[in-house]
Amino acid sequence: MTLTPNANGADLAAAVDVSTWLTGGYVLSVRARDAAGNWSLPVSVTLSVDDLLFTDSFESGGVSAWSASTGPVNVTPGAAMNGGAWGMQVAIAPGALAYVTDATPDALTSYGARFYFHPNGSRAPNAGVTILAGLNASNNTIFAIQYRRPNPASAPQIRGVVMRAGGSTNTGWVTLANAPQAVEVVWESGNSTSFALYVDGVRRQVRNSLNTSAYTLESVRMGPVAGLAGTLTGTQYFDEFTSKRSTTTIFGP
Repeated sequence: MTLTPNANGADLAAAVDVSTWLTGGYVLSVRARDAAGNWSLPVSVTLSVDDLLFTDSFESGGVSAWSASTGPVNVTPGAAMNGGAWGMQVAIAPGALAYVTDATPDALTSYGARFYFHPNGSRAPNAGVTILAGLNASNNTIFAIQYRRPNPASAPQIRGVVMRAGGSTNTGWVTLANAPQAVEVVWESGNSTSFALYVDGVRRQVRNSLNTSAYTLESVRMGPVAGLAGTLTGTQYFDEFTSKRSTTTIFGP
């Protein structure tokens, strides 16, 4: 932030670390002293600290907002959802990793993310393909969303997976429409926490009393990340990714 607290109009720059501040409004004041010992009048600014981490709707026509892109990721008008002009399109096939990475999280202990997802009739085996993954500093997945549709007559489904002391816990499978939907995950690190999966703003699955205290979040990947074996066909669409630090409220649809 840059303030101008003296009569000469000189700028003073100050770096303020707000990473540990609670969300809300803050008034910051500064004044300057010259070589003769005279103090300026204080100048104040109002700083609003929110919990938004990262958001991208691919409206740049590419993936430049993301920290990295892996595999055949395409941004196309056909993948756009929720009124936008562009979205992310990926082919789902055996061994074909295709995802974008957000490295904004930094040792986070709470996290919420929402994105729009269109299965688009794509096929995936019963065990599920990971389409969203949260990773720790060792690049180990600490929570995920998996997708499955094992045969043409099956409805597309998703579930959540979360690492906890002694192993992992899965949510139940949630049936989706073959249409754009807002998918949201809420994760926390602690001795007794919950992990929840939302679709279109409605909590569809939750797991409680989880000991996830050994984990902190360092990055998130969106797109086919893991489980890419077996019968995998079709194209999937992703759009309108938004994430935040807190879990007190959800984004909703």
